[in-house]
Amino acid sequence: MPLFRSDHVDKAISDWVSSVLANPQDLRDGLAAFQAEQETLNLPLRSRLDTLVRLVEQHRAQLERLLDVYLTGDIPRDMLIDRKTRLEKTIQDLEMEQESLVARLSANTITQEQLDTLGSFALTVVDGLTDANGEFETMRHLVTELDVHATLVIDGDTKLVSAQCFLDKALLLVTPSTWTSD
Repeated sequence: MPLFRSDHVDKAISDWVSSVLANPQDLRDGLAAFQAEQETLNLPLRSRLDTLVRLVEQHRAQLERLLDVYLTGDIPRDMLIDRKTRLEKTIQDLEMEQESLVARLSANTITQEQLDTLGSFALTVVDGLTDANGEFETMRHLVTELDVHATLVIDGDTKLVSAQCFLDKALLLVTPSTWTSD
C-alpha cells in the first residue's frame, strides 16, 4: 500500500479549508445547508419537547383538580398526599427531561446571529491564515473548530483525500509526487 506524505495531505486540506472560508457565497451556502440539516435532525427532539410541554401542563392540571377534590372532602388526606407526591415527582421528571432537550436543541441549532458572526469570522480567519503562512497550530485549531474529517483514498494511481466539515465536503487530489514505494 503506498504511503501518503502528511505535509502534502495537510497542504491539500489547508488549501481546501481556506478556499471554503474565502468564498463568502459558498460559506453562506454551506452554513445554510448545515443549519437545514440540523433542523431536520432536531425534528424528533422538537416533537418530544412539545409532548413534554403538554404532559407537564396535563399533570399540573391533575394536581390542581386533586386539590379541588380534597377540598370538597371527596378523598381522604392520605390519598391526597400519596397522589400529590406521585404527580409532583412525575412533573419534576418531565421538567428535567424538558431541560435536557432544550439544552440539546440549543447546542444543535445555529441562529442567524451565529451565522452572521461565522461569516465575518471566516473572512478574518482567511486573512489570518495568509498572515500565518500555513502555521501548523493555526490550521490545527481551525480544522478542530470546523470539525474537519479526512479519509485517505487510492483510486488506481491517484491519491485522494476525502475531506468534510460541517460547511462542505470535497474529494481532494494529493499531488502525484507523494507516492512512495515503501
